[in-house]
Amino acid sequence: IHDIAHYVVCAPERRTLPEFGLGESPDSSKCPPKIKLTWSQAQYEEELASVLGIWWERELGLDWRKTLKDHHWDDLMLKDSVPKEENEIFNFNATRKFSQRLQELRRRQII
Repeated sequence: IHDIAHYVVCAPERRTLPEFGLGESPDSSKCPPKIKLTWSQAQYEEELASVLGIWWERELGLDWRKTLKDHHWDDLMLKDSVPKEENEIFNFNATRKFSQRLQELRRRQII
């Protein structure tokens, strides 16, 4: 699900590149320089893909709380280490960064 989320959030011209042009791949050197992202751009896109994947897992009834921990979002939670209620994270009362990424996905009309 996470890799599909990467495909959805990346720019269309990077969809055929190794690791969607994010780097950290043996094939990353094959990416055209104009398309390569900076570290901060790649990190932002990684966060978008993470949040989107967690959103989809929740919608599909999968264990989104495990992915939340695996992607280290639980470190940033304001309340418990893992939310007990979905609304603790999906109603924009969770962490500022997670909320901002959800808002960006909504702004892009992805969710």
